[in-house]
Amino acid sequence: MKRLLALLCLFCCPPCWPTAAMAAAPPPDGDIVVFSAADIQRMSVRTIQDLLNLAPGVKAGDSSVSIRGDSAVAVYLDGMSLINNISAHKSVNWGLVSLEDVELIKVIKGGGAVSFGDNSSGGVIVITSKKAARAKAGVEVEAGNHDYWKTSANVSQRAGAWGVSANGELESTDGFRPNDDEKHRRAGFKLSYAPEAWLAWAGPDGQAPTLALDYGHTERGNPGLPGYATPHARSRDEALGLSLNLGAKGYKSTSSFTNFQNEFENTDTAADTMLRGWTVQEDLRKSYDLPLLGRTAFGALISHTAASGNKIAGVDEQAYSLFANKKLGLKPLPLSLAMGLRANAYSQFDGALNPELRLSWTRGPARLEAGFQMTNNTPSIRQRYYETTSTRPNPDLGSESSANYSLGASYQPLKWLGGNATVFRNNIDDRITYMRVGGVGRYENVGRSHLSGVDASLSITPWAWLSLRPSYTYLEAIDDTSGLWLPAKPRHKLMIDLQLRPLDGLMLGLTVAHCSEVFTNAANSAIAPAYEEIDLRGEYQYKNARVYFRVENLADADYLYADGYPAPPRTWLVGLGWDF
Repeated sequence: MKRLLALLCLFCCPPCWPTAAMAAAPPPDGDIVVFSAADIQRMSVRTIQDLLNLAPGVKAGDSSVSIRGDSAVAVYLDGMSLINNISAHKSVNWGLVSLEDVELIKVIKGGGAVSFGDNSSGGVIVITSKKAARAKAGVEVEAGNHDYWKTSANVSQRAGAWGVSANGELESTDGFRPNDDEKHRRAGFKLSYAPEAWLAWAGPDGQAPTLALDYGHTERGNPGLPGYATPHARSRDEALGLSLNLGAKGYKSTSSFTNFQNEFENTDTAADTMLRGWTVQEDLRKSYDLPLLGRTAFGALISHTAASGNKIAGVDEQAYSLFANKKLGLKPLPLSLAMGLRANAYSQFDGALNPELRLSWTRGPARLEAGFQMTNNTPSIRQRYYETTSTRPNPDLGSESSANYSLGASYQPLKWLGGNATVFRNNIDDRITYMRVGGVGRYENVGRSHLSGVDASLSITPWAWLSLRPSYTYLEAIDDTSGLWLPAKPRHKLMIDLQLRPLDGLMLGLTVAHCSEVFTNAANSAIAPAYEEIDLRGEYQYKNARVYFRVENLADADYLYADGYPAPPRTWLVGLGWDF
């Protein structure tokens, strides 16, 4: 009752400054969202996309992600990029991630360009895997409508200095449209070696060598847009990632290799294309104590990318960058300043400097933050060199440049109640746009656009059995050259996520989302109507066993996604998991 009265007072009366006893938690950070392994288990989500879609301002799809309307988002798994550089729009290969193997996910909105590099004007998602545990294993099986089934397993073992873990899954569905079937399989393996002699030599901040290998393979049908069905179009995708992480004497090194291959065939149009590409990258970092500046972090990155295919000549490209980060406490004021600078050089593009600044003021349960960053989004190999019957290559295609501004406020008056709101604006110059003349087009750098708006969220947990998280994003997405609205960018998005735990081991979750209408083409002549979606999920865990279910589009609403493709009708699944 006391918490209910406190909640009513906060919403009905002007809030007074809380006492130290009331302010039991630090204020939230609206520009950085962190999900721990405990959060993932508590939310009972089944995919990484489901988890990310619960973060305000984030939209994740089967092979995509955007933050505050910007799809230029860098995604890293243990230092290895998950971005497919040979796809037209740099798709994300979520198939290399096992959610059961994730220790931490950090979402950095509108920042992180200095630390993580190009193609991050929207932000950065950093995924960290779990370390190998002692004698742990688990298995899950699930099935649902549309002939859906999935089997996954994981095992982890530590013996002395050695640690090993492996996971894999098989998944299949017939889909809800003709030629909408999909078969997916993935496997992951991690090996670590941490003898006491290594740790003693490496120093107190040393990181034992960890080698990780991830593989994903997907075959699917491509049904096409409504009215433009492609009943015989098929695609096949493969992804392989290899990473080595280690640290010693203050140095931290991440070496990675990624390989992607795509094949597409449509017998109705005689289309038959194949494209493969690989990237090898080294990221080295170390912090130094400098006169006057104090502790400062430095880093260097070198990457080499190659691609080839049956409709593209061999391509080899290199990128180099140096960066530095510094955090300052501006005492005696409750202010802190984070600043950084990255210098980039490329074999195919002009060089660029990317500065980043973030000023924070914190007092008790309140926080104010102002941020600024500049970054550049480089075009993909596919956009520059790939040729089809409707697309011509443009090897002279250049980078976009982005300037991102944000101003946020956070308030945590009680441990169980907090919220934040951020006003943002992202100016993009030389925007990469597909321009068509007649039936043939190509990608070009055209004009300027901006993404601006606000995202806000509340976290309300008055009792251990009740958690409520409403969030809202307002987005203005304008092509400043034409004055028209950018396609696939909803103006309003409202979401409410409710979790109930009425019994020990039982969780019930309900998510209600509203998305306003969007234009589905650049001419603003076609519209996907507004829609509401209701999703339901639940899980019951007893000792080592758990039973769970999920129902998406509970009301069986008929609507279109922002890109004009039809959304699935009501879909459901039930599953059983067992931990050994």
